[in-house]
Amino acid sequence: MKNSNALNLFIIILVLFSKQIGVALISPALPQMSADLSVSMYGIISSYFIGTAIGQILWGTLSDKFGRKMLMATGLLIYAFTSICVTFATTASFVEILRFIQGVSTGSMLGITLDVFGLNVTAQINLFKRLSFINLKLIDNAFKKEFC
Repeated sequence: MKNSNALNLFIIILVLFSKQIGVALISPALPQMSADLSVSMYGIISSYFIGTAIGQILWGTLSDKFGRKMLMATGLLIYAFTSICVTFATTASFVEILRFIQGVSTGSMLGITLDVFGLNVTAQINLFKRLSFINLKLIDNAFKKEFC
């Protein structure tokens, strides 16, 4: 039983940090990407966040109809596939489209994960409060070079 709880906690942390990882891993490359592709860094980041917002609504509705675990796994596979594809992108619009799709797939994992593992509402609120501070720090670091 103890190993099962540890595995569940690891999965929750891994999935919930997928949103932050999606920003943190690309942020060091943003200045070079924007120069090479002649695109704003804001377009790359904002397409990801817009996709995440839309994805949470989309996947939440679909999870009621098709089941949460299958959709969470599907979102994870889409996220992995688009992560590989974005490394081969040669145009700015293709990068932004792939980042949007990554955001949509991240939306599948964020809300559904908490339901799959049965966290109560109070625990979810506390978890999101703590993660929001981490998210703000990552976003701040992503744009630090732009403003300083």
